Amino acid sequence: MNSSTVELDPAESGQAAELFLAGRPGSSNATEKHGSANVRDDCWPWPRRAWLPLAGLLLFVCGIYANSLRVPFLLDDRLTLVMEPTTHSWSNAARSAYGRRVGMLSFAANYAWGRTDVLSYHVVNLAIHLAAGTLLWALSRRLLRAPGVPETLSRAAEPLAWTIAAIWLSHPLQTNAVTYTVQRFESLASLGILAALYAVARAAEAIRMAPADAMAREASTAESAASAQSEPRENSCEEIASWQTAMARRQANGLRVLGWGGLAVLSGWLATQTKEIAIGVPVLTLALDRAFFAPSWQALWRKRWWIHAGLAVVAGLLLYESRGAFVAGPASSAGFSTQGLTPWMYLRSQPAVLVHYLRLCVWPDPLCLDYGWPVS
Repeated sequence: MNSSTVELDPAESGQAAELFLAGRPGSSNATEKHGSANVRDDCWPWPRRAWLPLAGLLLFVCGIYANSLRVPFLLDDRLTLVMEPTTHSWSNAARSAYGRRVGMLSFAANYAWGRTDVLSYHVVNLAIHLAAGTLLWALSRRLLRAPGVPETLSRAAEPLAWTIAAIWLSHPLQTNAVTYTVQRFESLASLGILAALYAVARAAEAIRMAPADAMAREASTAESAASAQSEPRENSCEEIASWQTAMARRQANGLRVLGWGGLAVLSGWLATQTKEIAIGVPVLTLALDRAFFAPSWQALWRKRWWIHAGLAVVAGLLLYESRGAFVAGPASSAGFSTQGLTPWMYLRSQPAVLVHYLRLCVWPDPLCLDYGWPVS
């Protein structure tokens, strides 16, 4: 992998080498620096001690929505899922309108499974909601342990991440996205956005770890040369083993960066092919990367430019495919292409809507399926 991909600031590199040497086999500082073998449990994406609280939360959310699994199709549900032939065929769903293909394919899968039986549709909607909540939990616990986050927050990462996921999963505002079947477009696109954010975070962490092995190798080689005259011959074998381990780890980290970066771009593309709200995914991933992982914009671009460029291309493709949405037509019913509703009228109506929903985030009452908001 290109050396620029794994470049690190000198201070970070020195600290990484120190940690590596302190933890080398046979080093007296290994236990002092790292403690017991369980210390690395926090580095795994699914720590054993966090599984039970998360599983309990997911079961609780299943209980919340258990009485909605037989809710009949409402409003646009019947138009999209019963009367619309696009969702009754895999081929038709694959050729559906811009920005909606993945959602349409999921509905086609439901139709193939149980025709218009509402149970299968609601089960999939709930599964998407649970998956998004799990990703939010995993992302939160990593961001709370990111460089620069105050130590008090890092120490409380597990309970804080669980609380964030609990509020998000059980908030009454989510009812519409889970129980109103066609709102799967919204929840599935959100799942893709969260997956892209999580993948970018994992790629950033892998890049930060990769130089540690390279610096450790250099430090280990220097130490070996300095002590060659006084150390027994057996120690050179230990140095060679340490060097080989460092190289293997560096290669593994390079593959991790490539894998997580590719997953970020793929998730962004799937999100933009589910609903147009995902147009902002490049901005969200860029902001997250800069806020939590990159010390500067220059360092961000130098280390992960190809990930963010790929996400920008994905968003550009969506803009190109949806260019017709800005032209009003007889079948238009929402968005900028609605007859009698100009983009300026749409824009000046949004601030009041946003304020209303921000208030509902704090106090979700009263709630309504269709507010019929007047044009400002």
